[in-house]
Amino acid sequence: MRKIMNSEEQRIHERRKIHILSIFMLVILLGSTAGFAFISYQQDSPPETTETVQDTGNGWTLNWQGQTFSLRTSPSAVADISVQTTNNLDTYMNDVLYVDAESDAILTEISSTIGRYTQRVQSACYGSCERDLPEVNCSSNIIVWKSSEENMVSQKEGCVFIDGDIRSVDAFIYRILGVQ
Repeated sequence: MRKIMNSEEQRIHERRKIHILSIFMLVILLGSTAGFAFISYQQDSPPETTETVQDTGNGWTLNWQGQTFSLRTSPSAVADISVQTTNNLDTYMNDVLYVDAESDAILTEISSTIGRYTQRVQSACYGSCERDLPEVNCSSNIIVWKSSEENMVSQKEGCVFIDGDIRSVDAFIYRILGVQ
């Protein structure tokens, strides 16, 4: 049996219920706002870049934005090579990349890395040549490799000139990917 309450007791009881319900609603409101802010912050934060370079014994493996690239030299081994270019990966994105290199190793290194993001990699000649290849100038994206004692990379319009050995090519690739 319930106790019979007078009007004053009934009013106090109703007030207590309203206070408890108000506190409960306030806790739900604050908790949901904090949860929404936390979830929204996680979605807006930039993706973590996990660039790792590991020695495989036969070369170096670069894990960059979910892709794995095999290169012949480490970033520290090419840090002293001058790379003077304003190009980045977006420069070559979904476009034909011409390569003037008489070395299959150089062509393979470029094709297996930057070539993944291009429409295609095409062997070509910078200017006129006697090989049966298209002749391209700096109005197209072309990488011109020349064997040299000095390792360096320079740029003129759409032409990137790589002088040296495979280390120069890897220095250019690291720069294009933003690793150095």
